[in-house]
Order: sequence, then C-alpha cells, then structure tokens
Amino acid sequence: AEERRGGAGGQDNGGCGGAKLSMARGRAALWEQERRPEGLLFQDAELKAAERWARDHASEVGAIERDYLVAARSKQRGRQRFRWLANMALVLASVALVLLFWALETRQQAEQEATRADNARATAVAEADRARAAEANQADLHNRHGDTHYKQEDYDAAIAEYNEAINL
Repeated sequence: AEERRGGAGGQDNGGCGGAKLSMARGRAALWEQERRPEGLLFQDAELKAAERWARDHASEVGAIERDYLVAARSKQRGRQRFRWLANMALVLASVALVLLFWALETRQQAEQEATRADNARATAVAEADRARAAEANQADLHNRHGDTHYKQEDYDAAIAEYNEAINL
C-alpha cells in the first residue's frame, strides 16, 4: 500500500486520484525542502482541487501535505483579502473623486451666486443713491419755487411748495 500511494519518493501508480496526490506530495515535499517559500503554494483552481482530493482521501494525506494545504489556503485568503481591500480602496477613491468634483462644482456655483449678489447689491446702492439725489433735487426745486412765490407774496403757494419739499 505504501508503494501504491507513492511511499517516500512521492511517486504514484494508482490512477487519476493518485496523480493529484503525487502532484500535491511532490509540491509539498519541494516546499518543505526549500524552507516553505510562498511562491510554491497552490493557488485558485489547483488549490481547490488539492483540497477536495485531501478531504476525500484524508487517511492518505501526510503532515507535510496538510501543512502545505493549510499554508496555501492561508495565502489564498490573504490574496483574497488584499484584492477585496484593493477593490474597496478603488471604490472609496472613486467616491472621493466624485465628491471632489461635486464640491468644486458647488463651490463654483456659490462663487457665481456671490458675484451675482454683489452685483445686485451694487446696483441697488447705485439706484438708491440716484433716488436720493433725485429727491434732493426735487426738494431743492420745491424750495426755490417756494422762495419765488414768497417773493411774489403768494404765501399760500409758497407754503404749499415748502410742504412738498418737506414731504420728500
């Protein structure tokens, strides 16, 4: 039975399932011999196939093969975590970029609104100044008319003109 399972040399003459065992044993032995470098660990489909075979043939799996599969699974999880984190970083960077563009657009709109408000305020101030000047001119005109009427001794007309000037 030891010979059929490959014995110490890792060779297998027992068919397709044995080929998987031989491949796993060979890789695990090399991994152990090379002081367990991560580059020799199975990945993805190879790892899934080896784990499936190991589950189905648990009594034939040795300690080194078990350690190898545990290390390969751990490395696979680390790669998956890294991919997940990289994807999340990409999503967050995308969201941040969208928010940045939104903030810049909002800022530009706010600046345009502020400019429009400043222009409207300046226009209102100018209109108010013109209105005050026009009222002052009207009041001055009524006072001069009042003076003219007063000189002509038309006191009622003079009082009416002075009252108009006061009401402005």
